[in-house]
Amino acid sequence: MTRAPTLLLLIVGLAARAAAQTPAPTISTDRPDFVESSQTVGRGRFQFETSVSHDVTREAGARTSAWGSPTLLRYGISQRVELRFETDGFQHTSRASGLADAALGIKWHVRDGVGVLLHADLPSGSVVFRGRGVRPSLRAVAEWDLPAGFSLGVMPGVSYEEDDAGRRFITGIFGATLGHSWTETFRTFVEYSAQEIKASAYGSDFITYDAGAAYLLRRNWQIDCAVSFGSGAAPDVSFTLGLSALLP
Repeated sequence: MTRAPTLLLLIVGLAARAAAQTPAPTISTDRPDFVESSQTVGRGRFQFETSVSHDVTREAGARTSAWGSPTLLRYGISQRVELRFETDGFQHTSRASGLADAALGIKWHVRDGVGVLLHADLPSGSVVFRGRGVRPSLRAVAEWDLPAGFSLGVMPGVSYEEDDAGRRFITGIFGATLGHSWTETFRTFVEYSAQEIKASAYGSDFITYDAGAAYLLRRNWQIDCAVSFGSGAAPDVSFTLGLSALLP
């Protein structure tokens, strides 16, 4: 009569030991590069990715700068689907300070190396930083592991924008990033990002050339930095320093 309880205790003990020996998932972030990761955070997990950014632009001999706090919050509703809240956070320039617009979104991890993101930017920020109308966007991500620790990611997409005159138009999106993992905890990347590709009637394209690095403090904590050189509507130079964490 005592065999069943003893066997049950043995099974529970072995299961607990196996769970304790299972390594925690390693964080996979969407920053500091522009091209998103195809990975989602996993069911019931929460991940934050926050940073400080600094932009510098020279125009007609005048130098302007801006500070921001870009932040992305991610929550997994299943192993392959996550909900997302994204904002450039608090903005400060020489002319004004306030909150940037927020965006709500969803990411679907279709299969290994492939993901789809649907976002909608909302006119929710302070008046001086607020965009016009709801601006939906759709992006696809494809990633490949290459020999010698290299990796390649591309992200095409489209967004539906509105200018100050109330005209609606479609903007193209494209990014390509080449990464290299030097160790299990340290990686670097270079990148081309076209965040806005549009007809000249709606303004200049937003193009940047980026480089940066990320370091894992622990399996679920990351620090990172990046620098960008822009053309068109993009700032001349941008810097970012970030911190991300995956919480069980």
